[in-house]
Amino acid sequence: MTFPPPESLGPVQIGPREIYDSVLLLRTELAGLHAELARMAAEDKSARETLTDHESRLRLLEKRVWAIPSAATVLAVASLIIGLMQQTG
Repeated sequence: MTFPPPESLGPVQIGPREIYDSVLLLRTELAGLHAELARMAAEDKSARETLTDHESRLRLLEKRVWAIPSAATVLAVASLIIGLMQQTG
């Protein structure tokens, strides 16, 4: 790929000052993106911690919810066995 000679660009000329200004603008925008990325990473960590906390609470609740029917089932089976033993004995 060949580039046209500078004379063929016509009246458009980009000097070192324009390049420097563009570099400074890019640097500022990049710093803003870096700050935004850091904020998003912190939010992600916070969301993960909240999710882990919710999961542990749900597990605890599930254990409690299943404990009551399990105890009721054990008592019902024990009552059935005792009733059958009394009828046969």
